[in-house]
Amino acid sequence: MIKTIFSDLGNVLIFVKNVNAGVDTSKYGFFKRKLIRYKIRSYEKGRMPTEEFYTWYAKKTGQTIDLTKLDERFEKVFSLNEKMADLLLKLKKDYRIVALSNTNKANYEFITKKYDLMKVFDDYVLSYEVGSLKPEKKIYKAALEKSFCKPEECLFIDDVEKFVIAAEKLGLKTVQYKSHSYLEEKLKELKIL
Repeated sequence: MIKTIFSDLGNVLIFVKNVNAGVDTSKYGFFKRKLIRYKIRSYEKGRMPTEEFYTWYAKKTGQTIDLTKLDERFEKVFSLNEKMADLLLKLKKDYRIVALSNTNKANYEFITKKYDLMKVFDDYVLSYEVGSLKPEKKIYKAALEKSFCKPEECLFIDDVEKFVIAAEKLGLKTVQYKSHSYLEEKLKELKIL
């Protein structure tokens, strides 16, 4: 019996344009793009503060980034999946709802300010706080600790297949978020809806 539902944030509850940490790497060559993504992963693991990451990025790319205007940058990147927000609020009546997300401090602060996620989630497991990114075991184990449940009593919803597979290997029930109608169909099959 499912008692806790873990939901990813990016492209499940919050639609994210194709950027990481508010940074579009598509215009850079292969090696620079790889280096920037490596630094983003470090940032999302909480290994560097926001100011340090954006200062490094500005030096590496020659772009000027005004840290006081990060919210303006993020405003163009994030939008709420209203159907998912409504669904999670409905499910919260019967299940513990926990966010399980690869994210960084600046992105998380922006989306919680903008979308009042405290009303949706009972708790959060965030990569930058845990020091681990999905699909690493450490972040799922941190999530299970916050669930107060056995793995088989937890459902994990994520849009990324390899993150879903990693959770399954630890015994969690999973649904890959392919579309909202697909998710609802799977939740009905699991007798959650």
